Amino acid sequence: MGGSGGGDYPVSPSPGKPEPSGEDLCRSITFTTNLQPQPGGPVHQMGAVMAIVPTAVGAGTAFVAVDGSGEAVGTIVERTDSLQRCTDLGISYEAEVQEVFLGTHTVRVRAVST
Repeated sequence: MGGSGGGDYPVSPSPGKPEPSGEDLCRSITFTTNLQPQPGGPVHQMGAVMAIVPTAVGAGTAFVAVDGSGEAVGTIVERTDSLQRCTDLGISYEAEVQEVFLGTHTVRVRAVST
């Protein structure tokens, strides 16, 4: 019945490795979400990649997926605080269509490679 007890101590970073910067953390953000459909917006097939464009809405910011023709496809409603913080740092995001069901796009959001 022995064993070592675990503590509530965080794991220390590896010696010699710097803490990740806010920009590094922002570049690592990736998540899957459904776009809130844009009424009358276009429907795209799996694999289509769209830009995520911050757009002023009232006192806040919405993040809209825009296709290559400049048409709004839908709005991201999850993790908007993180997207706002990171776009303020100059990080851009894109959304790749994973699935379309009844006009709703499921997309994978990720930082644009630079």
